[in-house]
Amino acid sequence: MMRVRWVGIVQVLVVSGGLLAAQAESALDARAARCFRVQWSSVRYDKSVVVENPAISKTSQGMSETVTLSCQVEIRDPSLVLGVSRDGVITQIVDSEGRQIAVDAPVTRPHQMFEGLRYEQQFRRPKVSRWDTIVNFVMRRPPPAPGPPQFVTELQPSRITMRLDKTLLGRDSGELPSVKGYFHALVAESIENIDVPFEPNDTWVRLTPDLEIQVREAVCTASSYRFWIDTRPRGAGGMRPLAVGEPLPGRMVVNRQFIGEDGKPSRYSGTPPILPAPVGGRGSGGGGPNSQVKAIRFVIASNPTERKIPFEVSHIPLPNPEQ
Repeated sequence: MMRVRWVGIVQVLVVSGGLLAAQAESALDARAARCFRVQWSSVRYDKSVVVENPAISKTSQGMSETVTLSCQVEIRDPSLVLGVSRDGVITQIVDSEGRQIAVDAPVTRPHQMFEGLRYEQQFRRPKVSRWDTIVNFVMRRPPPAPGPPQFVTELQPSRITMRLDKTLLGRDSGELPSVKGYFHALVAESIENIDVPFEPNDTWVRLTPDLEIQVREAVCTASSYRFWIDTRPRGAGGMRPLAVGEPLPGRMVVNRQFIGEDGKPSRYSGTPPILPAPVGGRGSGGGGPNSQVKAIRFVIASNPTERKIPFEVSHIPLPNPEQ
């Protein structure tokens, strides 16, 4: 077996401006909120009526109505943001007369899981820089022909949902001028990238105080790759997803990437948006021009903390149950 050659820690991102300094929690949350932009995306009204067979059920008929507000969370600075909870919590609603509507006391759904950041690769045509556009205009040259589309990796917005009281429906204004609330987010103090050569070896590499990995198999072909990563203790790479309110580790693996010859993640690289990220196991990938893997990158978050991120959305239209 070949011994591992350390590529080592190639990047460290450290929080700046005292985002996680020792201040009051409310101030920290307000500061962290600058990393996010929240917009309402939809309001959904659902009604279901169930008729039971009286011969086998004591309940003859049941009905339920739900109103769900969905919001899109754009992450403006993802360098230290690890993930967002799926559920939001409403703390204040203002009607068209400027009056506050009573809302239930905030309750966090049990076992609400954090969802990691989600990236997608899409075809995009290269953009002509503003400077080149000005030069071409001054020189009276025709604009250059657009280049061929290229794959680019783009961060996708996260989504949160909240239940609205069905008694809000049927109001004359047909909308809610203001809805305030918060959602939970995980924010790291710093991020480290630990690169391990993509080659079989007999050396255990420590990622966190309670997790080591060893590359047992690493094979590349012209257009694909496959691997087998063992973990110690055995099975530690498939940890249970983190839930809101649970104790957080000092170090946590948040992504596993396969780095090509050009130093970029392979086209189908990366783990699902689960926290902590899957680490060990067998797998394969490829199908693109960057399938010659040179290293496995484990992205480690140090000192993650849970934050309540306040938000406000305005002019929320209310569905009409009679339509």
